[in-house]
Amino acid sequence: MKRAMTVHVIGAGPVGLLLTALLQSLDGFSVRLYEKRRGLSGYHWICTAPAMRPADSCVQRGHVTILSRWLMNQARRIVITLTAVVAASCSRPALLAGDAIELTASPTVVRFEHPVRANGALWELCFEFDLPGDSHKTDGIYAVLLATSGQRHPLVDTNLDRRGDRLVCQVGRVDAFEPGSRVVDQNQEVTFEAVELTAPARMRLRELRGGNTS
Repeated sequence: MKRAMTVHVIGAGPVGLLLTALLQSLDGFSVRLYEKRRGLSGYHWICTAPAMRPADSCVQRGHVTILSRWLMNQARRIVITLTAVVAASCSRPALLAGDAIELTASPTVVRFEHPVRANGALWELCFEFDLPGDSHKTDGIYAVLLATSGQRHPLVDTNLDRRGDRLVCQVGRVDAFEPGSRVVDQNQEVTFEAVELTAPARMRLRELRGGNTS
């Protein structure tokens, strides 16, 4: 039989308790939690074991703190929730421009903070509006991606993906070239450095995100 790994957690604050409860609920771990006691020097071991009742999530019995299965289950739920939040954050499109952007009926060129390499024809541009009402005019924004080679690539066949009161994304296909522009080899790598935006009315963006979609 495989021997359990002993983990020593120093500090019985919120993080220490959460970590102890989480590890205690996993197979293969034996956990010892230590904390400082008032009037005593050094750290003292706190025994961790299931309590008799679910209500006893964390009880004091003399110098011993007992963590119940209820608290262990809560720790798992907290970790699952934090994982979901982190995953959602990581799935956000890359920031293209973080400064305020004024859009009008005249074309406005927005320079990207960093050049973006095109890895496919499917793209999304996500607009975070200053005024929530302007988000309902997203379908009227015409976007042309500008490559470092000088090529102009319009975003076509777009669909709207609303992701909040102020955040709406145009999801579509980057055309190979705009009519009238110089045609380049289709197999040539394309890197975008800016986007030209034309809006149906004056509106203000807080930031612009985007990139290839899978």
